[in-house]
Amino acid sequence: MGHAGDDGGFALALNFRPTQPLLPQGHGGYSRKGPRPDEASYYYSLPHLKVAGRVWRGNRTVAVSGEAWLDREWSSDYLAPDAQGWDWTGLNLDDGSALMAFRIRRKGGGTLWAGGSLRRPDGKNIVFGPRDVAFRTLATWRSKATDATYPVSQELSVRIDGRIKRCRLVPMFADQELDTRRSGMPVYWEGAVRTRGGRGYLELTGYNRPLRM
Repeated sequence: MGHAGDDGGFALALNFRPTQPLLPQGHGGYSRKGPRPDEASYYYSLPHLKVAGRVWRGNRTVAVSGEAWLDREWSSDYLAPDAQGWDWTGLNLDDGSALMAFRIRRKGGGTLWAGGSLRRPDGKNIVFGPRDVAFRTLATWRSKATDATYPVSQELSVRIDGRIKRCRLVPMFADQELDTRRSGMPVYWEGAVRTRGGRGYLELTGYNRPLRM
């Protein structure tokens, strides 16, 4: 698979090569997002994609390589009426495992639903339930453009075989907000994060107003 893009002063051309089988999220690809069974999505991931290509910036060309994570998710009824938004992360870990976790935040505070999965290096998949996932804010960043305040650094805790694994998520830089209101889309924060033993992506929605799907 490949991707190319050009916004005038910046362009890229990247090729992506799967190194692991497709990872169905939830139960066989059916991922619950709320208390009702129909508050769900069909969802799969391709973690640990090998990436290689070139980036052009002005007159400079740079060869790049690394790892990526691809998600595909679709639904006709995603969020419960009392949902504010979500926090989501996908992590490529150095031992070959892949960790995805999310929480759907409730309007007025608290967690409405949570879930995720861990695929171990041996290929075994562990599915997390709502009580297996927790996010704790470590640091926030306030956007001058939208006045939204985001928990850009968080401690993720997941329960695996009765034990708690903690991942400290630290952003590569704080200002990774996307304001897509002109195109009819919401304001949200999504960007690259580091964690001990890996790296990945963090997505934060519903921090300036409740998200509508």
